[in-house]
Amino acid sequence: ETITRKLTNKKGVDVVFEFLPWSGIPDVATSAEVVERAGRPNGGIYLDVWHYFRGSSSLDQLVAVDPGLIRAVALCDAAPPVGDPVEDTTRRRLLPGEGEFDLVGLLTALREFGVEASMGVEILSEQQAAMHPVEAARASFDAAQRVLASAGYEVTTPRKEGGVHLAI
Repeated sequence: ETITRKLTNKKGVDVVFEFLPWSGIPDVATSAEVVERAGRPNGGIYLDVWHYFRGSSSLDQLVAVDPGLIRAVALCDAAPPVGDPVEDTTRRRLLPGEGEFDLVGLLTALREFGVEASMGVEILSEQQAAMHPVEAARASFDAAQRVLASAGYEVTTPRKEGGVHLAI
């Protein structure tokens, strides 16, 4: 039995699928179809907002998906596209709220739609990589907290003993 099969059969472990706009699974609707066809109770969708906004996904597609399938959301932002999409997504992401994505609109829709997913910040950028890890984590937390609060989420402050903790 492979490690992947062991993990997918394990109670409490979600296996989430991330769509990529330049791939054969380019949007949230196709991703949902793959997850539903797999028929695993712990299968779900990893919604990377960069891929959502830069690809062909739409709010109509999103609300057609079972909200329980969206298990994780990766937050970031971006300026207008520059060059190759793979390079853009891996080198020029911005902190939530610092770019052109309508994060508040998307997060409000997810909340109203009943999505209860883990949320985190995924910043792939040269600027973020140059920062001290604690400084980068604090900047990420602060940016996410502002955007989530604007979308109507109740957000806790960081725990003193454990570093950064974002609870929604």
